[in-house]
Amino acid sequence: MLRRLDTRSRADAALRSVALLRAAAFAGYAVTRELDERRVQWAADDLVRNRPALSRRHPDPAEAFAAFMAGAAKP
Repeated sequence: MLRRLDTRSRADAALRSVALLRAAAFAGYAVTRELDERRVQWAADDLVRNRPALSRRHPDPAEAFAAFMAGAAKP
């Protein structure tokens, strides 16, 4: 059974999530906007091209993903 969160709980959860994301960014996990955009594009193309979700982590399209991230190829 799903538990429904009240507005305050959702706001608290959102603030905790933002805090965790900021902490991760300061811990050296920040990426450039260009890198992030390319990863988002690849993920969207997973849907369009009927690839498995998170295909960039799968060994089969590893070379294609590396080439895409390097800017040498389109997804």
